[in-house]
Amino acid sequence: MTIAVSTVVMPSRRFAALAGCLCLGVIGIAAALVFAPAINLAFPWRVTLALLLIAVLVWASRTVIWHGKSLRIDISEHGQITVAEDKACTNQGGQTGLNETPRQAPAGTTVVKLLPDSTIWPHLLLLRLQADDRRTRNVLILRDCMSAEDFRCLSVACRWIAAHNGQAKR
Repeated sequence: MTIAVSTVVMPSRRFAALAGCLCLGVIGIAAALVFAPAINLAFPWRVTLALLLIAVLVWASRTVIWHGKSLRIDISEHGQITVAEDKACTNQGGQTGLNETPRQAPAGTTVVKLLPDSTIWPHLLLLRLQADDRRTRNVLILRDCMSAEDFRCLSVACRWIAAHNGQAKR
């Protein structure tokens, strides 16, 4: 049996919906701060707090925008992980070459290793990946990011890597 996996991680619609609901909630709180007369703060302080909330919202929305990109994750039979932004897979409808030997790495590919604080759960993978230059990248993978079979194969491969490196929370 080989753990070689080549798959495309599409953006999660569930994560985007959850983040959108959170944004609407923060906007509602900011509006309540400005227009609620029951709050015992001067009007300039209420506006300042509301603007601060909106600034935090804009800063946090970068994560949602980043998760809007699809990634290609290739795992070799020896457990080497490569990650690349995959611009072509959006046009292909998410078709992946699962359980095939990973193709030759494209130009923007980064070789990474799975960090010990990665989380591998049955319905969620939170992969913390570290490149050779010590930069870490968090990859959130929910079940709606790929087909059920692709998710299962990727999860098994990550568990195998974690077990052989003594890593990952369960």
